[in-house]
Amino acid sequence: MRKNKGFTYYELLIVIAIMSLMVGFTTIGIGAAHRNNVNRWADKIESASKQARNNAISKGNANGYLNLYYKDKKLYSYVGEQLTTTPDVKSMNLIATNVDSLNVGYDTIAGHINMGCPSGCLLNIGFKQSTGEVSGLVFPFAGPTKYPSDLNIMLGNGNNHCTVEIDRYGSISTKMN
Repeated sequence: MRKNKGFTYYELLIVIAIMSLMVGFTTIGIGAAHRNNVNRWADKIESASKQARNNAISKGNANGYLNLYYKDKKLYSYVGEQLTTTPDVKSMNLIATNVDSLNVGYDTIAGHINMGCPSGCLLNIGFKQSTGEVSGLVFPFAGPTKYPSDLNIMLGNGNNHCTVEIDRYGSISTKMN
């Protein structure tokens, strides 16, 4: 009679193969969760942008601002009048958490400009009452109000990124990278 003193080579090989498959599926699931978060962020920014544009057309320029506030890896939005001081986040909508990067790109007569937003950054995007076009961009560190022809708001989390594009006519779309 032979006594079993351990696992055979084939048994170990099967266990390692099963564990490898489990790790692979977990990694895929985590990546998909990050992509879903980024997709939700883009949808929320697009929705807030459309609300600000509609407010400008229906209620007047003073109410047609999308204010984005980036603080401690969180992005907040407020649609209404232009905010000029550090906002109270309790009165704002939380759009995203765990945001690794926030960049703003815009086209002007001088060419394309792309700037990163540090924590504590307040970004104001105004829309015209008569047409819903982008009327101005107030961005700290960029000087006075800019009048972009096209505007991109880019959010990143790890390898997943999204871009909300607002063209000169106020059309808003999203793109996943």
